[in-house]
Amino acid sequence: MKKLRFIIINIFIFCMLPVVAHADMAPKPQITIKLENAPECVYYMDLLSPVYESWLLQNPTPNDEMASKYDNHMLQQLFTMADEGWFPVLTEQYSLTWGELTSDNGVHTFSYLPPSKFKIIVVTDSGDISISETIDRKTFRTTLTVDYNTMKYTRQPVWQVYPVQFLSSFIPTIIIEYLVLLAFRLKNKNNIKYFLIANTTTQLALNIVISTMMIKDGWGAFLFGWLLLLAPEALIAIVEGFAYSKKFTDCEADWRYKYGIRANIVSALSTLIFLQPMLDNMARIAGF
Repeated sequence: MKKLRFIIINIFIFCMLPVVAHADMAPKPQITIKLENAPECVYYMDLLSPVYESWLLQNPTPNDEMASKYDNHMLQQLFTMADEGWFPVLTEQYSLTWGELTSDNGVHTFSYLPPSKFKIIVVTDSGDISISETIDRKTFRTTLTVDYNTMKYTRQPVWQVYPVQFLSSFIPTIIIEYLVLLAFRLKNKNNIKYFLIANTTTQLALNIVISTMMIKDGWGAFLFGWLLLLAPEALIAIVEGFAYSKKFTDCEADWRYKYGIRANIVSALSTLIFLQPMLDNMARIAGF
């Protein structure tokens, strides 16, 4: 019976590997701007990013896609600071940012490769041009609320994302490892108590690493984070396996240790599969 359970668990782990290898899990940075007191007339919003290459400065015109979709006069207004080296990221010729100049509800999203330093520009069909002060994107996902009358902004507090991050990974981990606990027939009050203590402790430590790197530094840290997290994940598996071998009851010590290793492998692979939606949900709930 024990061999059968091992076979089932190992088949599950093996089947998860190709999903991990082929999933497109790259988180995308994003800037969300909520415009309050928006003009009642037609307006365009873009982000102005500093350009330092002289060959880019020589071509202050909209790209073909924007020219075909939007009013040309208003597009030209977005280049009002081109002489000072500030180009509209959605409108310029070599844009690597995704988004729309217009919005039905005053919420504008800039994603894929939004700038880390930018100004917000709003132009209207009546010829008004409003530009904010320079803003630094301090987090991977940034949400700003901007008052059109003053072009002043407020930013969502960074600390709010951390508890959401912890719950987003802690709850799935508990569920997955508890199911493995049932498969190993280790369910009793004593084992469940130490199971919760061990997972709460290790998840807190692990999420400090994830939050520090990925929430603030984004995709580069995400790639590096996968490599860096292999060591903590391996260490957690060994530590939990050792703790379970000492604290669990109703079975042999080596069986408890094997549970700790298998449960952590399954939960670690599951975390990799669901890391992108976890990050997206975390960002949305926290307002990033």
